[in-house]
Amino acid sequence: KGLSRKQSPDPVGVLRAHAADVTTLAFASADGAPSLLASGDADGHLKLWDLGLRRPVFSRRLCSTSILAVQWAGQDNKIIISQARDGVLSCWGLDSSGEVSREPVAAVATGAYGFCRFIVVPQLSPGHHEMHSTGGERCKDQQRGHEDAAES
Repeated sequence: KGLSRKQSPDPVGVLRAHAADVTTLAFASADGAPSLLASGDADGHLKLWDLGLRRPVFSRRLCSTSILAVQWAGQDNKIIISQARDGVLSCWGLDSSGEVSREPVAAVATGAYGFCRFIVVPQLSPGHHEMHSTGGERCKDQQRGHEDAAES
């Protein structure tokens, strides 16, 4: 007797907007339920998706290389941290309309050029986080006024 084959469930929805391969996804939740999705692609584009509408509400090319990882941070998920194939970990601020800052509010050259992802570790005090990746440099989040550390 072989393994039973189970049929995959039908998707709830399909999100299509990237022209290049999607390399990373990160969900943000409001009241415990996912409400936004950040996606990065191989051409350096970031898209923010409204999961209720199943449409992108923001799209911009953040860098000229592949985005390897994205993660939400900060109080009320008002910061997006991206790690790109250029070895830079960048903090991007979101304004009240959901627009991402034109320039990163902070950036750290990590020397990590592959798929060695970072994680954000919440601190005991509200609004403070540590970013862990390769490198060991410190990053000051100018928008929130707290320090984040980038380490392996």
